Amino acid sequence: MKFCKELIDSKIVHKTIENDVLIFKPGIVIKCAITKNEYDSFVNTSHEVKTIIDSVYYETDGYYVLRTLPHVIDKEKTSSIFTQLNIDNFYTDDNNGNLKIVPTYIPLHVEETIRAKLKPYISPISANEKRIISSISADAPVNSYLLKNDTSDYYFYKKITSISQG
Repeated sequence: MKFCKELIDSKIVHKTIENDVLIFKPGIVIKCAITKNEYDSFVNTSHEVKTIIDSVYYETDGYYVLRTLPHVIDKEKTSSIFTQLNIDNFYTDDNNGNLKIVPTYIPLHVEETIRAKLKPYISPISANEKRIISSISADAPVNSYLLKNDTSDYYFYKKITSISQG
């Protein structure tokens, strides 16, 4: 398997060679839902930013949700749709048979799984859109990474252990 094309540069993580870099596919994560006040502060930046925000978020129930995510999911559907994904930290029971989105950061793989299952006709949010939104947010930038788990790597997995006798 060849990871180097998508690895984080070895200089960034102070490593001498690419094989020592265990994280790859870095991506910016933006909030899955923002308040009306956050929206107003974003769109007051410029017309270009307003256009991006309006293409990335949709308004519902007094807040703005990422276009890739539903703001409500039928609770009964979740067990059959998300057999290997736990969305409890990102959606909460509204006591009416639905799960409602929690305004937080959703890991990229979770967001993509939800989008693929429930909104496959909606395109993913581009890295450029995320970069622009993250740069104007008052929050610290949030990033997501994947772990490179190469079990054939000698340095990490093929260590020789010695048993002292004596």
